[in-house]
Amino acid sequence: MTTRGGDTPAAEVSPVEIEREIERTRERMGVHLDQLGQKLNPDHLKHHAKEVISGKARKTATRLYEFVRGHPIPVTSAGVAAVLLAVRNRRRQAVAVTVRRHASGGLAHDHPLALAFVAGVVGVALGIMSTDA
Repeated sequence: MTTRGGDTPAAEVSPVEIEREIERTRERMGVHLDQLGQKLNPDHLKHHAKEVISGKARKTATRLYEFVRGHPIPVTSAGVAAVLLAVRNRRRQAVAVTVRRHASGGLAHDHPLALAFVAGVVGVALGIMSTDA
């Protein structure tokens, strides 16, 4: 049987050396437990989670921005489709309930296709401008 180092037989290790080795092991364990305690501290965990989440949000926003800049026409088309769906939904609601029209909402309500066409033209123009830049 040998000691931790493997060089000295266990019978030749003095009790003092064994106690020193036990003390060194306790010190190492204490350091490791302190480090673990710091990592598991709720404030540290909260700070770390906040960093991770904000980093991922920043990365996602950057990727979304790059996608929109690289694909202006499909993004505009999706926007136009969303406007059309919103206007369609609004018309269905207006049939069920009498709604007083405001001056700002009348055009979109009366001419949703014209609004979609204008949005498409603006999107194409922005797409052309972004490819020129």
